[in-house]
Amino acid sequence: MVWRNLAVALLVLASLAVLLVISRSLIGLPPYTEACICIGSAPPKTAYNGRWYVAILEPEDVNESVLNSMKKASSTLLAYLNFGYAEEWRDYWNEVEESGIVHGESPEYEGEYFVEYWSDEWINITAALAISYLEEGFDGVLLDNIDACEAVAGMPWAPSNPCQLMASSVAEVVEKVRSEYPGAKIYVNIGTAVHLLANSSFLNVVDGVLREEVWYRWSSPCTSREVNESLTDEALHYLELAKARGKDVIVADFVENVVETNQVCWEAWSRGFIPVPQPACDHDYTAPPSYGGCVIQPLMNPVHALGST
Repeated sequence: MVWRNLAVALLVLASLAVLLVISRSLIGLPPYTEACICIGSAPPKTAYNGRWYVAILEPEDVNESVLNSMKKASSTLLAYLNFGYAEEWRDYWNEVEESGIVHGESPEYEGEYFVEYWSDEWINITAALAISYLEEGFDGVLLDNIDACEAVAGMPWAPSNPCQLMASSVAEVVEKVRSEYPGAKIYVNIGTAVHLLANSSFLNVVDGVLREEVWYRWSSPCTSREVNESLTDEALHYLELAKARGKDVIVADFVENVVETNQVCWEAWSRGFIPVPQPACDHDYTAPPSYGGCVIQPLMNPVHALGST
């Protein structure tokens, strides 16, 4: 009996997958909104065949050919830019290493250092980088590690209001970038500093928000674990505020099987978010996410099925 039920379930999923393929061709658009994060290496050629609503790439990983291919496959192509930490492998490192704005290495990220992100020097460096990426052909940037403001809180060299300064510093970068490229898209990886999304001045200057590990977090190589329910609820509260203000909301969860993949897609689409069901084995984003398990919800909810790019 158990095997018969399993066989029926697999047959239903297979049928839904076939319907999904048919719906793609009939509608002429992806039946749901997809996002791609690939910052650990250049995206494989299979990514060029996607229809990404948002794609985020490490600019140093791509050449002109890859960039052009991903632009054709994406509605919005963003360059990765670490705003919360200074990275020792970047060209600016010699400029900032002895400048006094860089402090100790982050215990969480090897080769990344605490930086006075509120300083004019850092704001100018990151704004110039963002502008250079736009000149290369990117549509905008993802400013990463916004929650560094929580990590520096209480440090002897840090100000008393680090997250308030994070909000104002991001706004300064955006102003400089948009003075050169008025249509530049600015997204932020908000991390644990989701409370900043209640700051209307901060939210007004960005186009989109990325939050990792809303329902599932990376645990160890190729495995994931459920996020504590209270942390999920807190994140959703602020992400829904951002969505209500018309911002794109991307959620990137690390999943290890088709059940988790479909759950993340279901939970995200039901709120109007863009899911990134990132395989736990590729938790460093060396490969695009897999939407293969997301076959049920789009067909059951035509509003989201027809509401993508």
